Amino acid sequence: MIVEWIFAVVSEYRRKLIPLIAALLFATSILFSHIFSATTNTEFDFLNVGQGDSELIQMKSGERSPRVKILIDGGPENGMVRAALSSLLSPTDAYIDLVAMTHAQADHMGGLIDIAKHYRIGAFLWTGRTNDISAFRELMDILKKNNVMIFTLRKGDMIKNGGNIITVISPDDALLSDKDLNNSSLVLRVAAASTTALFMGDIGRSAELALARNGVGPVDIAKVPHHGSRASLVVGFLNAIRPRIAVFEVGKNSYGHPAEEVLSKYAELGALLFRTDKQGTIRLIADEGRKIQAIKK
Repeated sequence: MIVEWIFAVVSEYRRKLIPLIAALLFATSILFSHIFSATTNTEFDFLNVGQGDSELIQMKSGERSPRVKILIDGGPENGMVRAALSSLLSPTDAYIDLVAMTHAQADHMGGLIDIAKHYRIGAFLWTGRTNDISAFRELMDILKKNNVMIFTLRKGDMIKNGGNIITVISPDDALLSDKDLNNSSLVLRVAAASTTALFMGDIGRSAELALARNGVGPVDIAKVPHHGSRASLVVGFLNAIRPRIAVFEVGKNSYGHPAEEVLSKYAELGALLFRTDKQGTIRLIADEGRKIQAIKK
């Protein structure tokens, strides 16, 4: 499935944004309205949400194109994701184009409840694998109540915004039904501003082995899976992705995250390491020359 985003041009002086709907290749898509900004840089924000995951991507398809906001996961239900977004976005900016949930565990999706209550969401992306916890049920109820479009994605699906492409590289059908919910995580490869970034949820050994067998290639930025857990340490997989930058999203925990051997393996590959528990929210700004600037927010 290819979902193409088309954006309407609106003036910042308009009273409100006007969404339209268009028919697109192979799928129904959404036509959103945004304010233009001048830069074509892509911003990757790894949010400090405690012991959990949440990332905000802001990209553009051209100098005069609208900025697209994508939120991947929302951390636990502790109010931190909303606070982090408030520090990054304008107080009047209460719209997110896409919200993607890698998997339905509380430390990744609990905070999305708060986001769904206070932000307008263009579309919600997930794998379709449920979890019998109250937070998941509440989130889905809010999305349906707000008439948010929901798309179920699998390996091979792509989302395109001009030259920017988000490719779903996992899960396939086998991993989707893996007994370990972590291995069914939505894995997204983002290619924008001549930079590639890999967002891997909580995948463990089975998913990493599958990705290595399927020929996953090098990336510039890796969101380290499962907060740097020892369960997510397949050397062949790490050698395949060889990130220039590795980000560990982690908070105070009793699990030993991130494991010293995981930190060491990424460092041995030459990756520059960042940790949200040590540095807070981390912003990586990528330009078309593959230059990546790191900013502590």
